[in-house]
Amino acid sequence: MWAVFSSLIFVVLLTIILLLHPEAKFVKNGLLDINSVKNAVILTILTSISIYMITLFVKLATSSYHLARDARERYQLTHIYLSLLKEDAIRDEERTIIIQSLFSRADTGLLKGDSSPTVPDSLGQIIKLLSTKSK
Repeated sequence: MWAVFSSLIFVVLLTIILLLHPEAKFVKNGLLDINSVKNAVILTILTSISIYMITLFVKLATSSYHLARDARERYQLTHIYLSLLKEDAIRDEERTIIIQSLFSRADTGLLKGDSSPTVPDSLGQIIKLLSTKSK
């Protein structure tokens, strides 16, 4: 919504500047003067800011979508894990894999080149402690 809303605002703003503002013409009578350069720089800055804002809102929306989808997958995985525990049909190796999947980092899509999902050190130590006590 924010991306669409900001796009509409910037399109309307740029249209108003170009159509209604009399100094918005860059070249008058075939001559390029300092006012036309100033107007071109202002229009370029406004266009750059609008493109940046639209790109930012699209990235945030995409990130939100990815995080919501990841949360739904973890929700389902938690129910599967709990049902396997209830049926007592899970081994220690499988338990470790599921817990690592549940507590791994979520990829937001905002950062590029992030490493594969890892388990925090304290959680890894808890898993090792639980696996040694169960043996």
